[in-house]
Amino acid sequence: MRIREMNIFDDLIAVVVLYKMPLAEAKAIKSFRKSLSNLAGRNLELVVYDNYPQINEESSKSILGFNITYIADWKNSGVSKAYNEAAKIGIEKGKKYILLLDQDTEISDDFSSELDSLLCHSYSLIVPLLIDKDCPISPCYFRWGRGRYLPISECQPGLNSICHRNFLNSGSVISLLLFNRVDGFDENIPLYFSDFNFFERIKKYCDKYYQMKAVFQHEMASNDETDLDKFSFRFKCYCDGALRCYNTLGGKLLMIFNVLARALKVSIKHKTMRFLSISVQSIKSYCYVVR
Repeated sequence: MRIREMNIFDDLIAVVVLYKMPLAEAKAIKSFRKSLSNLAGRNLELVVYDNYPQINEESSKSILGFNITYIADWKNSGVSKAYNEAAKIGIEKGKKYILLLDQDTEISDDFSSELDSLLCHSYSLIVPLLIDKDCPISPCYFRWGRGRYLPISECQPGLNSICHRNFLNSGSVISLLLFNRVDGFDENIPLYFSDFNFFERIKKYCDKYYQMKAVFQHEMASNDETDLDKFSFRFKCYCDGALRCYNTLGGKLLMIFNVLARALKVSIKHKTMRFLSISVQSIKSYCYVVR
């Protein structure tokens, strides 16, 4: 009896999370569609989770190359909720893997062909190399609750140990069996540190990941500090996510230290106390909630 090989159209569901972005203009959708054109097949199942539906509610939800399930979230619940809802849809449709995408990620042309050839190997976690302005940002070295960039020489294609590694959400392909085993994403962490928390929990059941040859371009919004008000808002989100990243007492104390250290660094850089104030208020609020 011939065993059926996995197929990107049969076994994969993708999810793109939008925020203040017209559906047809998202880099992830445009580049993914181009990548899929290298394969002969049907439309791919795609969940579009819109955290700012005002832009897309009246527009067409049809994009050539995809069977789209559109979800409008008027509460702006964040990426964790989006990924969990997409995973449920994937399971209902009999999919085996879920691909997580951010709207600003540019997918390489060779990604779909490479992934199609990898799915039959039953790897639990498959990731591309994410680069921001020629700097590799995912996978990254992760220890003591902090990540640092890895040189490209340490991001070689093939099976790699997951020890002291972590990943950004975008581009990650995860077995839905593994996704469910760790109970998906923590919806108490809507944005920052949602990925680090999720992949740290995955390490209990998965000791290796497959590094693809594919290279994605991904611009880190948190690196833009030109608008101090917007950066302050993102810093508040960073603090809240960091403080919810771990459940153990040691992990909580570690992240309190990391938050204060980062607050001091950016406060000195921008010559303002506002970031220390934001961090202290976040810590106070967090300690009150967990008391």
